[in-house]
Amino acid sequence: MNKVYVSCPYNGGEGDKKEVEKLIIKLICMHKDNIFISPVHTFSYLYDVIERIDMVKYRIELLKDCDILLLGLGWNKSEDCMIEYIWACEHGMNIIDCDETQLELGKMKKEVKKK
Repeated sequence: MNKVYVSCPYNGGEGDKKEVEKLIIKLICMHKDNIFISPVHTFSYLYDVIERIDMVKYRIELLKDCDILLLGLGWNKSEDCMIEYIWACEHGMNIIDCDETQLELGKMKKEVKKK
């Protein structure tokens, strides 16, 4: 079973969390043999409590424990998602750039696989 880190932009709103939830629900329905981990849901309550640099460190620590980085919609417009992407590239992590078209066509099935 793979642990899949779901990197999505978060601007502090409940709408962002709902979008991540919808994505993970679709993914779980298609790939029940993977665990999808949302840093948005893990850390969102801390965004107003700790410094941004510490939040990035927390997210990277969580990412280190995962097998796959899945990049959600709009990831390339988010500085934090870009930092996660760069870390994953530098450490040879499996990376999947996910979009709604892939989900609807079931293309993720071929890309999310066991190591």
